[in-house]
Amino acid sequence: MATELKLPDLGDNVASAVVVGVLVKEGDKLEAGAPFLELETDKAVVEVPAPSGGTVEKVLVKPGDEVKSGQVVVTLGEGAPAAAPAPAKGEPAGEEPRPAAQAPQPAPQAA
Repeated sequence: MATELKLPDLGDNVASAVVVGVLVKEGDKLEAGAPFLELETDKAVVEVPAPSGGTVEKVLVKPGDEVKSGQVVVTLGEGAPAAAPAPAKGEPAGEEPRPAAQAPQPAPQAA
């Protein structure tokens, strides 16, 4: 089930803000407390921290959009991004698998 990240209350007498930057993209892992959005109000530019973590499923805003308090701006999934495959037997963990050896190619001949 997706978690909706809603724009928090922007403060006294601030009804809306403009998205200056989106700091995440679909598939990113977002930690609770990490900034995920930059907004500009008539008073300041602020980063919005994530109230919870998860994998970004959908980004619903883009730079230049006007957003209001309580508006859903990002949805998060519960799972983490797909993990890297387990190393092949005999391969050390944490390293990329090496390609299979190939026969040397003959050098091109001059005409």
